[in-house]
Amino acid sequence: MTLEISLLGPPLVRRDGRPVGFDTRKATALLAHLALAERPRSRESLCGLLWPALDPEHARGALRRTLSTLRRAVGGDRLDTAGDSVALRFGDGLELDVRRFRELAGEEAPAESLAAAAEFFRGELLEAFSLRDSPEFDDWQMGEGDALRRELASVLSRLVELLAARGDCERALAAAARWLDLDRLHEPAHRALIRLYAWNGDRAAALGQYRDCVRTLTHELGVTPVEETAALFEQVSDGALAPPAPARASATTSPAAPPPAAPTALPLAGRAADLEALVAAHRSVDADGRLAVAEGEAGVGKSRLAAELIETVCGLGASVVAARCHDDEAGLAYGAAVELLRATLELTGSGDATSSQHLADASLLVPELAGRRADLPPPLSLEGPGARARLLEAVAGVLSAACAGPVPGVVFVDDVQLADEATLDAIAYLGHRLAGRPLLLLLSWRSEGVPPGHRMRRLAVDLQRGGRATLVHLDRLDEKEVASLVRASRPGTDDLEFERRIYRESEGLPLFVDEYLAVDTIGRVGGRRPLGGGAGASGGAPGGPGLSRPPGAGSRRGDRPLVRPRDRPRGQRARRRGDRRRARRAHRPGDRA
Repeated sequence: MTLEISLLGPPLVRRDGRPVGFDTRKATALLAHLALAERPRSRESLCGLLWPALDPEHARGALRRTLSTLRRAVGGDRLDTAGDSVALRFGDGLELDVRRFRELAGEEAPAESLAAAAEFFRGELLEAFSLRDSPEFDDWQMGEGDALRRELASVLSRLVELLAARGDCERALAAAARWLDLDRLHEPAHRALIRLYAWNGDRAAALGQYRDCVRTLTHELGVTPVEETAALFEQVSDGALAPPAPARASATTSPAAPPPAAPTALPLAGRAADLEALVAAHRSVDADGRLAVAEGEAGVGKSRLAAELIETVCGLGASVVAARCHDDEAGLAYGAAVELLRATLELTGSGDATSSQHLADASLLVPELAGRRADLPPPLSLEGPGARARLLEAVAGVLSAACAGPVPGVVFVDDVQLADEATLDAIAYLGHRLAGRPLLLLLSWRSEGVPPGHRMRRLAVDLQRGGRATLVHLDRLDEKEVASLVRASRPGTDDLEFERRIYRESEGLPLFVDEYLAVDTIGRVGGRRPLGGGAGASGGAPGGPGLSRPPGAGSRRGDRPLVRPRDRPRGQRARRRGDRRRARRAHRPGDRA
């Protein structure tokens, strides 16, 4: 007689190949407990596990009846009930899926064995099974299920490593994705996927996976990735990720080729007039400040244009403080405002021109500001009339002092359409009080995210009427501008058909042009088939099939934090969490500026 017990997934028992049913769920629970027990179980412990609400006499009677049901179903020779203990007899003819999983997942198991173990794991322990009247059994089931889930995670982790070492990225990606599905907060699984995408030549997907990691950790835990994950992001961004270690068993395997270098930044095409307008806005700052806005649809190049302006004014000696708003931080009060204040800490001498009271008050959001000067007065009280206005004045004062100097400084906030309400309050307060503050307040936003009537658009219109604002609307690139980018990416080549294809497929959106050309460059440098269908493309011909949108095309080359993770001081992320807790306490409803 053969007996097959399957506990991974919905419980299933087969005797001689035929499904076995039980008259009571307690029989299924008892069989599962005995199958996973490492030693015989006392009758007293089984009664407490399955019939906790019964007195000892009635519980023992229920156990006897359940054992009788179990004997009829699985065979009397499979149960050892001698004395006061109960056990399941293992031996020839009895197969338990959990045991088989653990045998395949041994410590030195090869990739094929680990893959088989993962296939054996067909679901959660006793999936969709529970006992209504036994919380003790539910606790045991949960504990055993968690332990098995950790074992599966270990199997998938080792499988990913072995498959990657022998260059089987496709299977490794599938295993890594399943590993991450076990726990979306597990950073090692995120890092495995990032590496595998990069090794597989899909840099856009690798960067997209990092962003998914950041969003998940921020939304679920309110934290940012650890240093190791941030460093990996930098390596992928810079094309400096080392290839996977070769498999140990293969002495004749040739070493993996190093990954292609990250494509260099493309020139700014079709934006000369827009850049000149922003430079002119900075140049016209006098004793009073000005506002400049770069707006347009997603991917049209607002951040790149702002970066070009910042590079220009930095070359003149201007100070710049910058922050970016994020879609998963809209509920964090003063999110980008805190980032701006923290950026002032990195500017030498920026605290010298700041009033003592402004530093003290702003230190409610960023405590390190209090260390810029000794003997500061006490900060404002968060209660009472005028407290909120004083806090906003302190933020504006610290930022203005950071921008002071022979050349007007720049306060830049990117993706304003994603800003939290408190940050919008701070921006509006500074924008309405640029008189006497020689700086350029530079904002970028998506047009659809700041519709007519939005408070930021009202601010821009009000200042524009007074001649103190410059609004730049970015449109898509035309065919000639896209062609200039293609030629910059492929110097020395003249492929008109490829230029037209890039324009058609990207529809003139700089983000997609950038990603298509990045993938094409990686393909040519890394020995893969380039995107183009010209003479340089193996297996292709002019006029071949159209391009598909690059994986992860929502990311953009050069779309990195304004302060790179590896450049941030150690422990900064923990301080940011403290900053935001303080910001939530400081944020009180009140009149907006």
